[in-house]
Amino acid sequence: HFLYNTLEAIRMKAICNGDQEVGKMLYSMAVTFRSQLKEADVITLAQELHYSKKYMELFEYRYPKQFQSGVDCPLEYMQVPIIKFVLQPIIDFIHGIRMRDNDNFIRIMVEKRGGDFAIIVEDNGRGMTEEEIAEKNRQLRENKMDKTKSIGIANVNRRIKAVYGSRY
Repeated sequence: HFLYNTLEAIRMKAICNGDQEVGKMLYSMAVTFRSQLKEADVITLAQELHYSKKYMELFEYRYPKQFQSGVDCPLEYMQVPIIKFVLQPIIDFIHGIRMRDNDNFIRIMVEKRGGDFAIIVEDNGRGMTEEEIAEKNRQLRENKMDKTKSIGIANVNRRIKAVYGSRY
């Protein structure tokens, strides 16, 4: 509560000082932060996508004219329940911005595949080698976590398996 209120106070000060961009950045950060603390463990896909958009807006503010993001989800899927905080660690993990280029993007798409929903996160960042991808997939299959590196993907993987089953 203290941190959220402090962010709001800083945001309002920025707006009063005429810095609309900093105000928008702080709002995006506060929405993302608050969603992780205040929401139920299961939310709608619309809510998860909204929080992800706010997070991606922070990249757009940080890298103006270098980074773009988008979300493509049919309206009829928006009320599908989903565990919260599954997209932000993935968005953070896969996008390695190419500083010399101005066509960086990240896109989230939702599709129905049989009885399941697939959430696809696509970017054109620096990427990973085939060996790195194979190693990361092995770690995820085996529920291994390298504690010296980012643990966000491993945590999402474990939470998804715990809620939806080991095939996911």
